[in-house]
Amino acid sequence: MAELNPVVDDPMDDLCAIEPLEGAPVSETRTLGHRSLKRLIDFLFLPSTHVMPNERKFAESLLLRDWDGLPDIVLERLSQRLADAVEAAPRLALKLASCERIRISEPVLKNGALNDMDIVDIAHKGSEEERLIIARRHNLSPIVSALLVEIGGENIVKAVLMNAGAILSSRTLGELIAKAKGDPSLQNALLFRSEISAPDAMELFWHVSSEVREYILLTYLCDQRSITGFLHEDTAWQEHQSTLCPAEISDERLKVITKLMVSDDRDSAIDKLAQNAHLAQTVASKILKDKGGEAFLVAAKAMGASRAGVNEALMRFVNSKPCLIGNAKKLEFLKNLFDRLSRDQALVALQYWS
Repeated sequence: MAELNPVVDDPMDDLCAIEPLEGAPVSETRTLGHRSLKRLIDFLFLPSTHVMPNERKFAESLLLRDWDGLPDIVLERLSQRLADAVEAAPRLALKLASCERIRISEPVLKNGALNDMDIVDIAHKGSEEERLIIARRHNLSPIVSALLVEIGGENIVKAVLMNAGAILSSRTLGELIAKAKGDPSLQNALLFRSEISAPDAMELFWHVSSEVREYILLTYLCDQRSITGFLHEDTAWQEHQSTLCPAEISDERLKVITKLMVSDDRDSAIDKLAQNAHLAQTVASKILKDKGGEAFLVAAKAMGASRAGVNEALMRFVNSKPCLIGNAKKLEFLKNLFDRLSRDQALVALQYWS
C-alpha cells in the first residue's frame, strides 16, 4: 500500500503538526516525531516487492514497543488500514483486536487476519459487543461459530446464522435445531441456511407456524419420480403408480378416520391411519394430535385422497366441539396447500417422519 494521498484530509497528516504530543510518555517514536511515525506505518504496508519479511517484522516491533505512546486517532487509522491489508502484521493485528476500545478493535475484529485460537480467546474474554462484531466476520470457521453459538446471546446466534460466511459443524447445527424448536425467532434464520437438509427441516416442521410449514413442505420435499426415473426405467414408475389406491377408496378410508376422530375414538383413528398410510403408530398419533392441519393434509395426500374428500374431513374437524384440526379461518389456506402439494412430496414427508 502506497503513501497516503496528501490531498485528502488524513488524521495522520494532522498529527505531523503536533510536536511534541502533550501527555505522551517518552519513547523512540516521539523522539523521531510524528512525521516519522507516519512514514513507519506507511513502510509497514508497502507490498512484499518493496519490503523484506524481516524488515516488515522490525517495523511491526517498533510500533508494538511504542504502543503506549500512540494516540487513539493513530490506532484507529492503523486498525482500518490493517483490516484491509493483503499482507498482514499478525502481532499488531492481535494487539489491535484485543484493545478494549471498540472504535480501535472493530475493523480488525471484523475483517483482520486473525487465527482461530486468537479469535476464540477474544470471544471468551470480550464483551457481547465484541462477540457480535466477530459473529459478522466475512469468514467464520466451525470452531469460532460453535463457540459463539455456545456462549453468545440471542443476537449473536442470529448474527452467526445470518452470516453466509459462517461454517457450521454438524454438531453445532444439531444444537441450533434443538434451540429453534422452542425459539421461533431462530427458525426462519436457520431454515435459510444451506446446511439445513430435508430431514432437519421436517424435524422442525412440528414446531413452526403455518406459513413456515408451507415453506418447508414446498421447498424441502422432492418428487420421487425425479429420482425413480433416473435410477430405473419408466416402467418401474408405472408399476409403482399401479400399487397406489384410487381416490374413491382413499376418500372412504379418510371418512372412516374422520368419523372415529369426531366420535372421540382417537385410538381407533390412529390405528386406521397407521394401517392405510403405512405409518408407525407414533407417527400416526403425532399427525392426528397436531392442531394445525398441515400434517393431516400430508397424510391424506399420501393416501391418495381427493380434494373433495379432504374438504369434507376438514369441515367435520372444524365444526366438531371442540375443533379438532385446523380452524375456519385456515380452511382456504389448507385447501390451497393441499392443491400445491404433490402426492410424491407427501410420501417423501411421511418417510422422513418415519
